[in-house]
Amino acid sequence: MAILKDLKAVKVNFNLRQLKNSNEVTGVNCIIRWNKLRLVLTSVERIKPKEWNEENQKATNKFLGYSEFNERLRSIKNSIENSYRAYLNDNKQYPSLEDFRAIAKKAVNIKATSTIESHSRNVITFLEHFIVDCETGVRTSKGSPMSPNSIKRYRALKGNLLEFLSTKKTRELTFDNISVALIQEFKRFLIITKEYTPGTVDTRLTGLNTLLNWATRLGVNSKLEYKESGLNETVPQSFEIYLNLDELEKIQKLELSGNPRLDKVRDLFLLGCWTSLRFSDLFQISERLIETDKEGEKYLRITPKKTNKELIIPILAISQKILEKYTLPDNTIELPNISNQKFNQYIKELGKLAEINEETTFIVIKGGKKETGKLLSMS
Repeated sequence: MAILKDLKAVKVNFNLRQLKNSNEVTGVNCIIRWNKLRLVLTSVERIKPKEWNEENQKATNKFLGYSEFNERLRSIKNSIENSYRAYLNDNKQYPSLEDFRAIAKKAVNIKATSTIESHSRNVITFLEHFIVDCETGVRTSKGSPMSPNSIKRYRALKGNLLEFLSTKKTRELTFDNISVALIQEFKRFLIITKEYTPGTVDTRLTGLNTLLNWATRLGVNSKLEYKESGLNETVPQSFEIYLNLDELEKIQKLELSGNPRLDKVRDLFLLGCWTSLRFSDLFQISERLIETDKEGEKYLRITPKKTNKELIIPILAISQKILEKYTLPDNTIELPNISNQKFNQYIKELGKLAEINEETTFIVIKGGKKETGKLLSMS
């Protein structure tokens, strides 16, 4: 057994999982070394590479809440070092890799600290910190970051609030200013000035309600008048159009051998229909996510970005045929690369070719007034 004074200290360092994309939030890995052993704890925190000082292994002042973030890393390092010393004192020998893995994980399980300070009375400042907490996973129950699309919606809310405040000749908005009258004024701004659809208005108001609930939970906001403003009530939606099986079959049977562009769009459209996946999630599909059960039936095991909950989706014959079409010789799947905007544009062409032209009556709110009209199912 080694003499305690001869046992060397542990070394704890931090590095990023990726540095290639400076604007993409990535995990901060904790690297632990002792007695020629090396242990990596992945993603103990999350940050964008452009906000990280690689030499000093900490966040720069470009990162909102950088002091709290760096304190969190210091706490992790101190906790690991203290646990290591305690092990040496108790056992008079170096811990094995497996023994210290469990000890280190327990040591790192320090509740993440929100970047939001109690004195952040300014709503816009609070929202900026709130977005950082969404990106780093502090605000979620499991500690995992929110999806990019969810974060994008909160950034859009910030932009709309700033626009709204500019119409009032001020950029200052505190929680004490939040009233039913102000919320209704903001709602009218979204509907009349911005001419947003009911769905977009609902998204912005829901985001604002979530923000105010979070501020109240942290003790930053004590004014509860917003709960009487109807923020959590869904704005009436205009309409939803869907295709039936006969219409899907029309699209499937289109002769598109001379039009590879629409052929690829059709494949993506049908694959989305028969897997119930959102457009963005289609591009997650890879051979690694496809499994086969005991009966030989194939299914897709995938985690959608929005819900972050794993789904098991049967691969039907149509889906299988499409996936085989885009399977390369090395068995990797490479679906057509197309933007969502272009996809939505080209899908209308498919609808015309398939003669899907059923008229649907709709009602929308535009300029604060109801408008009625008709459109084609895929126009």
